[in-house]
Amino acid sequence: MTKVGVIGSYNADLTAKAAHIPKPGETILGGGFSVNNGGKGSNQAVAAKKAGAELLFAAKLGQDAFGEKALSLYRSLGIDTSFVILSEKEATGAALIMVDENTAENCILVASGSNLSFTEEDAEKIRPLICECDYLLFQLEITPEINFSLMAYAHEQGKKVILNPAPASDIPEEIFHKLYLITPNEHEAAALTGVAISDMASAKKAAEVLLQKGVQNVIITLGSEGALLLTEEECIMLPAIPVKAVDTTGAGDAYNGALLAALAEGKTLPEAAEYAAYAAAISVTKPGAAEASPFKEEILSFIESRF
Repeated sequence: MTKVGVIGSYNADLTAKAAHIPKPGETILGGGFSVNNGGKGSNQAVAAKKAGAELLFAAKLGQDAFGEKALSLYRSLGIDTSFVILSEKEATGAALIMVDENTAENCILVASGSNLSFTEEDAEKIRPLICECDYLLFQLEITPEINFSLMAYAHEQGKKVILNPAPASDIPEEIFHKLYLITPNEHEAAALTGVAISDMASAKKAAEVLLQKGVQNVIITLGSEGALLLTEEECIMLPAIPVKAVDTTGAGDAYNGALLAALAEGKTLPEAAEYAAYAAAISVTKPGAAEASPFKEEILSFIESRF
C-alpha cells in the first residue's frame, strides 16, 4: 500500500448540546457536554488510519493535558508520533462547539494555540515525512506561510498534494497549480471562486473556475446533496448516502481521511470519492469528530449492507 501523510492541526473539542444554538447575547441551558479529540488535520489523519491507510502525521501540540490527550489517541491507533512537535510556549489548540440537538447543525469557535506557532525549524523537521509519502493531505488551520511552503515542497518532490481548504481562507494563486486535488465544501468553494453554489450546476461552475486556476482535480462536497467530481476528462455527480444524522461535526474530515486511504489503496478518484461518501455517512450517525470516523471494516460492512 502507498504511504500517505497528513500535515495539520489538533484541537481539543469542547462540545455542548442544546435545543438550539444561542443567538448573540442569549444564554440558554444545554444538555450534554464532552471533551473530544478534534482539529481538521488530526481528524483526517485519524479517519485515514482507521480506514486502513499506512499513515504519517505531523502536528504541533502544547505541553499540557490536551496535548497528552492527543498523543494518547495516536498511540492507541498506532499512529507514528515521530513528526508531532511539542511547543515550548503555546497551549494546545481548542475548539468550542455548540450543537443543535434537533437539526445536528453546529457552530464552532477555534482558539488555535500551538497550531499557529509553526516555524521554519518545524518545517525542516516535517520535510522528511513528505519525502516518505506519495499523497499529502493539508488543510488551512496551521501557520499559513509554513503550510503553503510545505505544499510547495511536496509538489517539488513530485508528490500528489491534496488540499481540503477549510476553514475558508485566502490561498496564494501559485498554490493552486501545485494541487493534485482540492476538496472544498460548497461554502469554501464559493469563497475561493466567487460563484454562489445552490445546486450541482452551480457547483460545476465553481469547480471549472478551480480547474482554470490550475488545480488538476476538484471534489466539491454538498452535504446531503452529495458531491461533484470534476477533472479535465470527466464530470461525475455522486449522490449522498441517506442516513439519520446525529452530529455533522466531523463529516468532512471523515470524508477526506477515507478519500486519502482509498487513494492509497489504488482506487480511482471516482471510486475513492464514493468510498469516502460512505465513511462520511457513517460518521454523522455518531457524536463527535475523530471518535465518529469509521474503521475500514465498518465502511465495507456498511457498503455491503446497501446492496
